[in-house]
Amino acid sequence: MEKTYSELKEAYKLAKTALINARNELFGFKDGFIYLTRCRAYGSVSWRSHNNIESAKEEISEYYGDNGFGSIYTNNPNHGVLEFNESESSYYNSGQDIFVITKEEMDAMAKEDISMSQAICNWIAKK
Repeated sequence: MEKTYSELKEAYKLAKTALINARNELFGFKDGFIYLTRCRAYGSVSWRSHNNIESAKEEISEYYGDNGFGSIYTNNPNHGVLEFNESESSYYNSGQDIFVITKEEMDAMAKEDISMSQAICNWIAKK
């Protein structure tokens, strides 16, 4: 029996709600590592911290070259961002830069001086 428009619409709303709830739960899960993303787009640079690799990957997936570039900095050596390409039987990076660095290196990056205009651009990008 074919579903009606109303039934499909209701099923879509339920699935969308379930997806949003699962996404929020996943992105809130702390795996014990540090993940920072740096997104460079249209002359601004923004930094964000994340609880796990999935939320970091989702943010930088929006930046694919035409509209900017994204990088992930983490202290997780087994971050799992490299993906397996079955046709070539090899691992590849999904188009983003991934850097494994220490907490001390991250702290040093956070202390770098930036200009007031850069700080304002970063603030605006976070809104």
